[in-house]
Amino acid sequence: FWLSHTYCFWLSHTYCFWLSHTYTSTAFGVLLLVKSHVLLLAYCFWLSHTYCFWLSHSYCFCLLLAYCFWLSHTYCFWLSQTYCFWRTASA
Repeated sequence: FWLSHTYCFWLSHTYCFWLSHTYTSTAFGVLLLVKSHVLLLAYCFWLSHTYCFWLSHSYCFCLLLAYCFWLSHTYCFWLSQTYCFWRTASA
């Protein structure tokens, strides 16, 4: 449980920090980090307390890590691309 929280937090921080500093401005980067942290931690907390409760620890751990990786990648990529598209279109 705590390991999944730590991993999700580290993954979202590392990936979103790199993504925000590569593709977007600093102000948006901070916003992206905050939103991704809140989303990932809230979802990992909910998932580990409901769905993973009925599964074995090993299966739950693998499932949670895989889903958190997919969630952080998809959410951060979509958010950054949407912002960059909007910024380019309005410029």
